[in-house]
Amino acid sequence: MQRVHATIEEQLILKSIKEECLWENLPKRLQLTISTKEEWHRRIIEHCIKKRLQWNACFARKVCKEGEYYEEMMRYLPIPISPCRLCLSGNENFILQILL
Repeated sequence: MQRVHATIEEQLILKSIKEECLWENLPKRLQLTISTKEEWHRRIIEHCIKKRLQWNACFARKVCKEGEYYEEMMRYLPIPISPCRLCLSGNENFILQILL
């Protein structure tokens, strides 16, 4: 069962992310809640990472660079990242390498 969102603002935020709404097109009510464009971008990136979406297939591609997205994703992985490295292969797929 999905978690029920506590506020209307949270619901509006999710709806706006799903509709790929840029900062300039956000409802004024949300702009007052979020307050900065950078905070809006952070929420977009966080949402996409939590959903485990690939950068090239999600809204985050419009607000950050590919490398920044995957570096941020490393912070959310359930495994320790110290012996790991994220690499870009020739066909633009990311590979997690274990460094021993």
